Formats: sequence, structure tokens, C-alpha cells
Amino acid sequence: MQPEEIKKIEDSWRNMDQYEKKKEKKLKKSAEKVRNEREGWMVKTQQNLKLLKFDFQEKYDDLHERDTKRDNLVEQRHKEKKDDITIRKEVFQLKKFDQEENLKRDYTMKTMYKKQLVDKIKEKKERADHVRQQQQRIAHMCKSQRDSYEKAFDVINKENEAKREKMSQ
Repeated sequence: MQPEEIKKIEDSWRNMDQYEKKKEKKLKKSAEKVRNEREGWMVKTQQNLKLLKFDFQEKYDDLHERDTKRDNLVEQRHKEKKDDITIRKEVFQLKKFDQEENLKRDYTMKTMYKKQLVDKIKEKKERADHVRQQQQRIAHMCKSQRDSYEKAFDVINKENEAKREKMSQ
């Protein structure tokens, strides 16, 4: 082989080598470009995912907070209903107890009033009996006095008649 051919071969080899190197560089650049684009996409997607996760987490937290508030309100309402029911029961029991006390008080007042009426009636009967007895005593005394007056008058009348008869004779 001649030196020109060798030179041509070497030049072609060099050119091929340079071409291959350029091709490799282009491939590396394109691969790097693709890698960078992928990394950019990955970063963007990760950022988007983070935003979505943040949004979803925020929505989840908001919904969870609403659920807990709703549950707390339901529990509070249930507790208030129970308290209201117990208060109503207590009020009912107190009213019932108050009515029973009032009935007992009324019964005792009525029985006391009846006893007082009975006592007053007994006193009035006793006074009436006492007045009757006094009237009978007075009537008896008056009768006996009247009888004695009548006897005395009879005696006086007989004496007066006897005197008149004596005088008329």
C-alpha cells in the first residue's frame, strides 16, 4: 500500500473517528437533553404531584375537620337531648312531688279544719246544753217561786176572802 492510500485510509479513519465522536457527542447531547427534559418533566410532575398532594391533603384535612366538627355537633346535640330529657324528667318528678306535698298539706289542712269545726260544734253544743240547763234551773226556780207565790197569793186570797166574808156577815 502506498503512502497516499494509507494517508487516505488514515484520513478516512480519522474522519470516521471524528464522525463517530461527533455522533457520540450528539447522542450524548441528545441523551442528556432527553435526560434533562425527563428530569424537568419529572421535577414538574413531582411539583404537580406535590401540589396535587398538598391540594388533596388540604381537601382531606378540610373534609376531616368538617367531619369531626359534624360528629362533635351530633354528639353535642345528642348530649343536649339527653340533658334535656333528664331535666324534663327531674321537672316532672319535682312537679309530682310538689303535687303530692300539696295534696298532703291540703289533706292535713282539711282534717285540721274538720277537727276545728268538730271542736267548735262540740263547744257550741256544750254551751247550748249549759244554757238549756241554766234555763231549766231558772225555769224550775221560777216555777217553784211562782208556785210559792201562787201559794202565797192563794193564802192571801183565802185570807182576804175570809175577811171579806166576815165583813160581809
